[in-house]
Amino acid sequence: MKAIIMAAGKGKRLRPITEWVPKPLLPIGGQPIIGTLLANLRTAGITDVLVIAGHLADKMRRFLGDGSAYGVRLTCREQKERLGTAHAVMQALDFINGETMVLAGDTAFGPNHVGGLVEFHRR
Repeated sequence: MKAIIMAAGKGKRLRPITEWVPKPLLPIGGQPIIGTLLANLRTAGITDVLVIAGHLADKMRRFLGDGSAYGVRLTCREQKERLGTAHAVMQALDFINGETMVLAGDTAFGPNHVGGLVEFHRR
């Protein structure tokens, strides 16, 4: 199974901080939201991840690197035009070949939630 993380939004409701920090990089419990999500994906056995970035995409790319810090293979693509979630998924069509989970990069999941989603899907 692969994962696509949607992380292109501007985080308007969290301004002014999101003017210089992408919302998925904001910390919860001392860790960036997307970092916790990547760690949870790895724990669930998902190691092939595509991040669709937009707002401050360069900061996202620099922070995430190749994903090795989280034990995943990570590619980051930029959604240059913000045309919604469906458009963002369209940016990833060549990445999708089989089971693929699509997740929001600004949503905090507990340590067992991602694994629970994978388990539920496979039933």
